[in-house]
Amino acid sequence: MLPLLIGLSTAAVFGLVTGSIYGVDALVQEPWVVLVFWGLITGSAMMTLVRNRTDSRGDCRTSEDDAASGAHCF
Repeated sequence: MLPLLIGLSTAAVFGLVTGSIYGVDALVQEPWVVLVFWGLITGSAMMTLVRNRTDSRGDCRTSEDDAASGAHCF
């Protein structure tokens, strides 16, 4: 969840700074502005998604022998 919050806040700051430097028209007309803005959001969303998937996978060791050897199921 933290990467998503950081990405959203970074995208908001980027939008404000870009709007103040290049003007409001650049936010809509310049393709690089849109790509960077959505890249900040989707990149952080993907990091959050991957992190949540690996956290929910859990530990699937079934016996003490597996735990001692460090075996995991993937």
